[in-house]
Amino acid sequence: MMVAAGYSVKAVRNGLEAFAEIQVDLPDVIVPDIAMPVLSGLDIILAVRSYDEFADLPVVAITSFGEKLREQAREAWATDAIDKPTDITSMREVIEAAVSRSRN
Repeated sequence: MMVAAGYSVKAVRNGLEAFAEIQVDLPDVIVPDIAMPVLSGLDIILAVRSYDEFADLPVVAITSFGEKLREQAREAWATDAIDKPTDITSMREVIEAAVSRSRN
């Protein structure tokens, strides 16, 4: 685990590892890449949303594939979706807004 922009960050190699980690150690937010291997970011969002205990978990999808995939992420109940590349300031603002909305 590392610390970035004031957050503890856990990186994984693929979507299956991400989903396993979510079940072991519930994060404040997840940021799946839509193009993750094994399970895509869209698969992760749908899996997370299929469990009641994760219903309020903020999910900020990230993609380099444009508006169509950002919209698909939102349709899969992502809290928000952003393009990459992105700068750390923009990403942090989107993540903080998503976490804040989930706490209200």
